Formats: sequence, C-alpha cells, structure tokens
Amino acid sequence: MSRRVTPRTDTIQDIDTMIGETATTNLSPTFKARLLEYDDRWGYFEVTKNHSKRKGLNWGKYNDSAGQIMEIPTQMLRSLTWLTIHDKVSDWMDALGLSEWTITTEAIDEKSVVYEEGVPDSDQYFVGVQIDKDKMKACIYHDRPLTDEYIVHELLHVKHSEWSEDQVNAETEKLLR
Repeated sequence: MSRRVTPRTDTIQDIDTMIGETATTNLSPTFKARLLEYDDRWGYFEVTKNHSKRKGLNWGKYNDSAGQIMEIPTQMLRSLTWLTIHDKVSDWMDALGLSEWTITTEAIDEKSVVYEEGVPDSDQYFVGVQIDKDKMKACIYHDRPLTDEYIVHELLHVKHSEWSEDQVNAETEKLLR
C-alpha cells in the first residue's frame, strides 16, 4: 500500500533568504519558530516566544519552550507560512495592548538619513516611530529590515511615550527574553 503525500504549495523560492526569519508551524509548541540553517535533510529551527492573544488564545503558556531546537524536513520549508512584517507588528500590538491603534511601517532610503561626522558605519541605520496620539496612529520608519527587537522597541515608545530611552530599552530586553 502506498502512502499518500499531501501536496504542498511553495510560498518562497529561495530558502537562503529565509534564514533568520520566523515561520508559523503547528510543529512548534508555540506555533512559531525561527530558521537557523538547513541542509539536504533538515531545516533547523529555534522555537520562539508567541505573544499573540488573538481569538482569545494564549500561546504564551508554551513560551517556556522558547530556545529549543527543532527539525523540520527540508522539503517542507518552501511551503511554511512565513511571518510578514505586518504579522509581526500585529502580534506585538496585541501583546502590548495596542490593538485599537493603526500602526504602519515604511521603508525609507538609507541615504535619506544624515549622520553626524564620526558615527561608525555600523551605527548608521535608522528605525524610528512617528506618533499621532489624537488619531491613535503611528508609523515605524526604517532603513533596514525590522526585527522583533526594533518592532517591540518602537511600539513601547507608542504605548509609553513618557518613558525614557533607558526604560524602553530595559522593557524591550525583558519582553524578548
């Protein structure tokens, strides 16, 4: 008797571009995992925390699994659901109680930001948020790919505009642990 194989639809073309990115998968206890590397047989993922509380579900109860390494067969990698920036921002908005806000992101040209002389090349990047409290809108501007750290940091500025940069940094670090 032959085994039936579930047909898969490719969601990506180049797996190399997904290293470091997060996918949703029911194979992870938190339903989220970040691709570390892959070979001919396996994709190696790190289980990541899930802060989403959408639809009344609390995936956070499984967050103790974060950091564990899991393997998914390489042939499945092309058909996983990879999180977009929109997904990540929405998840963190839910987690931080900002679901009433409209928060967008906008990539900007890295040449549009002018730095003081003497700033090392490695520190020449921009991620910042423009907030309109009256309209409950904000836009995260960035000239590099947005990571969870950048998203959480900027959303904390929205939630706690009275906080100092040190307070925002400390809370960002705490939330990402």
